[in-house]
Amino acid sequence: MARDPRKGKSVSAPRGRLPEGAKACRGCGGAFTPRNRLQKFCTRTACFSERRAEYLKRYMDVWRRRHPDYWKTERQRQYLSSWRKTHPNYFKKWREKQKRLRRKH
Repeated sequence: MARDPRKGKSVSAPRGRLPEGAKACRGCGGAFTPRNRLQKFCTRTACFSERRAEYLKRYMDVWRRRHPDYWKTERQRQYLSSWRKTHPNYFKKWREKQKRLRRKH
């Protein structure tokens, strides 16, 4: 049973059928009343994260198709390689910091 975010009412779906005007969330599969015809995810935090991840994946796929040669020249690869050698622990420290920040929220 999901909750209607606008009205605070539960929206139940008996035997797999959705009530009038309700949609199934693409994230959790629960029933919700959409705010507009384009809304595909409910308002739960986990579903919001999934919606954002789906959007970023689509965006990056399109971006990569439009920029197939990004960071492909020899000069760019050399620059990146030398930068990584001069900053060997950068990504490890960055990941640890991100984990700490996520735990706080």
